[in-house]
Amino acid sequence: MSSEMTTQPTITPAAGLLLGLITVSVGLYLYYRPPASQSSAAIAKTFDKYSDRPKTPPHTTSSSDSTSTNTTTTTTTDTTDTPAKEKYPCGPMRVYFGSQTGTAEEFAQTLVEEGKARGFDAAVVDLEDFQEEDFTSAPLNKALHMFAVATYGEGEPTDNAIDFFKWLKKDVDELPSTLKFCVFGLGNTQYDHFNAMGRKINQILEEKGAVRVADYGEGDDDGTMDEDFETWRDQLWPQLATAFGGTVSQKKDGEPPDWSPMYKVTWMEEGADAEKLKRLSKSARNKVISKVNKGIAANDPDTKIALSSQSYFAAKEVRVVSNAELRKDGGTFDGSVDADGNFGSTIQVEFDLNGSDLTYNTADTLAVCPENDPEIVEMVSQTCNYYRYLQYQTNRSSYDEC
Repeated sequence: MSSEMTTQPTITPAAGLLLGLITVSVGLYLYYRPPASQSSAAIAKTFDKYSDRPKTPPHTTSSSDSTSTNTTTTTTTDTTDTPAKEKYPCGPMRVYFGSQTGTAEEFAQTLVEEGKARGFDAAVVDLEDFQEEDFTSAPLNKALHMFAVATYGEGEPTDNAIDFFKWLKKDVDELPSTLKFCVFGLGNTQYDHFNAMGRKINQILEEKGAVRVADYGEGDDDGTMDEDFETWRDQLWPQLATAFGGTVSQKKDGEPPDWSPMYKVTWMEEGADAEKLKRLSKSARNKVISKVNKGIAANDPDTKIALSSQSYFAAKEVRVVSNAELRKDGGTFDGSVDADGNFGSTIQVEFDLNGSDLTYNTADTLAVCPENDPEIVEMVSQTCNYYRYLQYQTNRSSYDEC
């Protein structure tokens, strides 16, 4: 009697593990799959919300003609802070100034305030502190770069713009085509090289590949500087609206930009110890002057102040020895002129520098720091109902409040 042996196929441990994984995967799919009513767009939105994969940008580059299905897509990760994008939809904007007396710096600050009000994440940059990578590398190589630059001497850059102009002219061969810029030059028609720096920077930026998004503008310090700057700004923002979108024009003509005070003022009570306040005030002033002077000497951007204010921290009182009129034309500012068609005067003022620690070399720039007439201060105080001798304390507002 013969018997037939039958064997059942055995399942190896590896096959069992694979079978278990398949079973778990199917179960998770059935559990987490969306309802039939959920659209594919909603599914994609949900996936994008929880996925850390880079999102596909709106523009793709096709590897063949427009009917081909083979496309090469470049993906980037959007690291821009969402609240910042909502507040400043036009993106970053840097306003650089080259200034000898402070006027260009004031103009730059005006552009920043107006830029913020129109959707730009704007900031002022002293050209002395420019960074090469801000022009050549992300993210600022795609930003808007504005320039308010003065011409000094015989068509030369101002002291704080020397290194930038050298870099732009000689050290950089090409700028990204994504770099956008516009320039306003400050000059004086009394000089042969009127607005040479503004014109050169505007020309070189464009020659090296950057894209000018607004017309070049320039002002004449011989009488119409403020009007020239205002006229340029009137056409600037509509042009930027074309380049960056309608949010640029959200402010109506003549409407002032949004602003917040940089300092808080706390008035002291009248009964405060006057002598103590005087000592504290003097001590605080000396401390600030020392800090500012050290910051200027070390070129520390955190303690630097406006060029137009720096002279007040180093000014010395000196005696005027003589004040003589060397040339005086008969004309006046009201439009009448003398026989040679000119008006104005040339005054020679001599100062006694003995004991002041000041030195002077030929062609140095002299800054005269005026003081307010006490009678005018008293009149303004009375008109505004201010008690001029009441002590107060100022504290800088936080960055968020500004």
